[in-house]
Amino acid sequence: MEIINKEKDFPRPFKKPVLTIGNFDGVHLGHQHLFRQVKEKAKQIEGETIVYTFAPHPLTILEPKRQLLLITSNAEKIRLIAEQGINVVICAPFSKEFANLTPEYFVKKFFMKKLEFNTYLSVMITLSGKTVEETSLC
Repeated sequence: MEIINKEKDFPRPFKKPVLTIGNFDGVHLGHQHLFRQVKEKAKQIEGETIVYTFAPHPLTILEPKRQLLLITSNAEKIRLIAEQGINVVICAPFSKEFANLTPEYFVKKFFMKKLEFNTYLSVMITLSGKTVEETSLC
């Protein structure tokens, strides 16, 4: 599995990326189900699977006074994602500036422009408590 720690430093273009986004703390059965769906869709279109996640956990930035108990460390989370057979993990730095992006801007600037992707299983993005409804980008 390929690990990318900065979203600005993609070493290569991705082949028909199928992406899911989230924190994925613990990589529980629900996460594993989502990863299987992403892999199935990627197989159908002969694409690559990508998991986009964050470090640090967004709540450590958005609610710094809250004592956050995580199930896994970031390294353990990435190891567990790798065990699911995902091709690429993008571990993006989370900041207050990132949290202030609108979901629509994030999808257009990052997913459509930088990743050049045109298919996904589900896009439900929550940044700073703002959620955008699922919208097809195909």
